[in-house]
Amino acid sequence: MPYLRLPSVKSFTGFSIFFLPDRVSSQLEFSTTNLTLETGNMEARSIQIFLRCFHSLKCLKYNHSHFARDTLQPPSFSNGLERSRRSLEELVITNQDRTRYNMQFMVDPLGSLGAFERLKKITLSAYILLGRYWLIQAQQPLSTSDQGYVAQERFRHFLNNLPVSLESLFLMDCIADQIWPYVKNLLGERNSNTPKLTDLT
Repeated sequence: MPYLRLPSVKSFTGFSIFFLPDRVSSQLEFSTTNLTLETGNMEARSIQIFLRCFHSLKCLKYNHSHFARDTLQPPSFSNGLERSRRSLEELVITNQDRTRYNMQFMVDPLGSLGAFERLKKITLSAYILLGRYWLIQAQQPLSTSDQGYVAQERFRHFLNNLPVSLESLFLMDCIADQIWPYVKNLLGERNSNTPKLTDLT
């Protein structure tokens, strides 16, 4: 993809792209601000290295293909976007291979997006944002003695993944019983933790 080397290329859309770690160097620097990757087939390490080539992304949209050899690994995105944490405004990560992904009960979540100062719009699967473990924990009954502490811990984990600049949050692949505890608390604490949030779907 030699076009990405051109400073004038600000928007790029790719389909079914493969990258091997030895073909992409994080020393490369691309000026593209809007990046869309449809039916992505990249391995986790390749995604991380590739995203580090962008220093001022404003919008990233990635759709993981169900034909990909590897399952989606959310931490590769938060690690790869480190250089764009002061510019990223919109993040969309979707996964065509939902069955295989949801079967990974201990899959690692995306990680905290709190350092992304301008991130306004997030569209993700609930599993990508929180990880399977925390969603399952939200369904577990709490004893009277630890109910307050555990509930607070769960919600703190949820909030730590969200930036203060957030205006719109769209969570997909949700099971109502799993995500509702977080949504309920988020609505109640919106003014102090996510003061700009106006759209929650």
